[in-house]
Amino acid sequence: MRVDSWNFDPSTHWKAWNHIQGFVLQTMDPQLKVTATAFIFFAPPCLWRRIAMESNRYYKQNLNRLVDCIHAAAQIRGATSTRNDVMQNETKRHKNILPKELAHCIGLFIAGMLCLHKRRFADHWATTTVGAVPKSTFG
Repeated sequence: MRVDSWNFDPSTHWKAWNHIQGFVLQTMDPQLKVTATAFIFFAPPCLWRRIAMESNRYYKQNLNRLVDCIHAAAQIRGATSTRNDVMQNETKRHKNILPKELAHCIGLFIAGMLCLHKRRFADHWATTTVGAVPKSTFG
């Protein structure tokens, strides 16, 4: 071993890694498993839960302002719905942000940086094909 305190003995590693869901501590491969470990270390699951909780709290704090804007735009278009109807529709339509959705989005951002695509980020959730010729027509 080097003097710089690198230690690849699995019996001396921090035991809390074993409690993270889906993470199995084995001998470390410097290329693959260290990057996953570093990501979990610097962005632990409690961080994703906190970000999701604060995002949902922000939505609830600004719900009245959002409903006022939606109602004003509907009045300009000539809709006859009341503000209470708009509030009820907005609260029914809204789903709370989940920590796994945040991690999925960050994963897509990282994948987009590592493997640049010509498509837009929103096309990941597209339900229809865009373009005249279907994908993989020419091999």
